[in-house]
Amino acid sequence: MQKDLYNKAKQKLQQSTVIANSIKEVESILNEVTAEKGGGKFVMAHIKDDPKNDERIKAFKASVRNVPLVDEFGGPGKCIVSGEIVDRRAVIAKAY
Repeated sequence: MQKDLYNKAKQKLQQSTVIANSIKEVESILNEVTAEKGGGKFVMAHIKDDPKNDERIKAFKASVRNVPLVDEFGGPGKCIVSGEIVDRRAVIAKAY
């Protein structure tokens, strides 16, 4: 029973996770998501840990939720806000 619950939760997480390569992509993905529509999208994007970047994503009621220790989504890349190189993608999600 526990394995079944775990597998269902993992599958739902994978279905709810989307990769974005620009701030416009992140914004469009999260603007379409509302609690009334079922919510729950996690956007994986390169973003530098910087208060200016946090303010930019807060503009559409989102925030960085997690920076995984192991990046399974492409490794290093350019920050979607500043263009600086970061070592991995972070999880950005909307607050409800």
